[in-house]
Amino acid sequence: MSVSDLDIYDFYFTVCEIIGSDKYIQHSRIGSGLGTLPLEQHPRDTKYLIKSSSGQENKDQLGKNLLDSFALIFAQSNAGSVIATAMKLKEEEKNTYTLLIARSDGECSSRDSNMTASGHVLQKSDSCTKLAKQMREWFENKDEITGHHGKNHINRPSLQNSFWTAILENCGDKIRKLIVEKCKPPDGINDVFSYIRRAIGDINTSLPIYSREALDCLSSIVDGLEICYRSEKPPLTTLDKVTSLCFQLVSLHRPQMEAMFERLATGNERWWWNRFEWLLFMIANYRRAWYDMVRLKIDDNSAILHVEFLGSKSGKIHKGMIKNNDKDTFLNEYQIASNRLHRHSSTASRSDEEAWGNLWVHCEIQMLNHLLTNEQPDDFYGYIGCSKGPCWLCEHTLKNLTSSFTMRKSHMKIYPSWDLPRFREFKSVRPRVMKILKFLHAEMKLRIQEGKVRRTVGSDCPDVMLTFRSPLTDEMRWLEYENFEGDDS
Repeated sequence: MSVSDLDIYDFYFTVCEIIGSDKYIQHSRIGSGLGTLPLEQHPRDTKYLIKSSSGQENKDQLGKNLLDSFALIFAQSNAGSVIATAMKLKEEEKNTYTLLIARSDGECSSRDSNMTASGHVLQKSDSCTKLAKQMREWFENKDEITGHHGKNHINRPSLQNSFWTAILENCGDKIRKLIVEKCKPPDGINDVFSYIRRAIGDINTSLPIYSREALDCLSSIVDGLEICYRSEKPPLTTLDKVTSLCFQLVSLHRPQMEAMFERLATGNERWWWNRFEWLLFMIANYRRAWYDMVRLKIDDNSAILHVEFLGSKSGKIHKGMIKNNDKDTFLNEYQIASNRLHRHSSTASRSDEEAWGNLWVHCEIQMLNHLLTNEQPDDFYGYIGCSKGPCWLCEHTLKNLTSSFTMRKSHMKIYPSWDLPRFREFKSVRPRVMKILKFLHAEMKLRIQEGKVRRTVGSDCPDVMLTFRSPLTDEMRWLEYENFEGDDS
């Protein structure tokens, strides 16, 4: 590939092509002399968030999924609206959970939300605080699941449920954006939904490996996706039905679903069908998020849930990504970033706006900063929930600072405006990671000049299929599956 053919946007966000692999940087000349920092705490194991599951490995994944689900429902469609979450349970208040939320664009900061630690909205409100208020009220309603309670049951995900409706209203634009991005047709295809229907119609359901029910479910999903794709603002009824059907396909018919997509993903279009399958898992996760939260509620029926938003005083909203295909323009941007990093790493105070520029503290790093500098870190569960995979720099920072807390799998992308917070008393942290960051900038410049880059970028959630677990217990199952056709969708 020549430099003139280089897609700067793709390149800049694909760290695998910059440094080869995560293993390489872990043992590179930059990482080898850094040593370790004494930042080890003893947080609670996430498996203890789950009371009614069998199998420790499954409990651990369900606990992590719960924190990822909290992050997912607060994330919106704008690029900076990425959410990180953490959960704490104080020893002296064993039935009081506190959910902490950090947001990359800062719109959920404490100065904007005016929400107290107990979840009470004071004055100003935005979509985040509205959703948090609905969640708190829903969680406090301890209507137990004892049988078939009808459509308006507090734990049933229907449009008569104000919390579920609030989730769809908050996430509807995000879901539509996913559909529009991932349903772009392959080359030479004009009508993508006709293309999908023709391919599905060629599947022979008489074979034992497939099932008529799974195929009908997939066909209904395609109908809903087309409505979302062609509507600027999809109806809540459609979003409700599509999330339900995707969840049912993934959790009820997963073996048949995998067999169908193995049949569909052939030839030169395999990548497209793999992307389409990934989309169905992503949409299913919104319904799964609901049941993750229902499970916590019924497992701990006497529990109280508080919500706190972390401020982002140290972060700035990023002003877009580098999208230029011109080598000279990119190298100029690179030089500006390198100069800023040089000033940044040697500047002691954040008051120097020229030095700090438009650097951006990601929500995962905001949350990590809070956890590592908290006076009672052992109150927290040892996992940071993320609405999507963390960037490679966030994951690498966490791995170099502590083994006590983990996050989901990184999407292996990097961002030119990435920044660290102060980490308050841990001042030695910043030079460590800035050294790595400058090394990456140097490697990027070298690869740009050599033109050794690929054009493809992976998913923001590469683990979505691996981590999917249906959180439904037997006593919850009727909430979703009794009415497969869904007269309240």
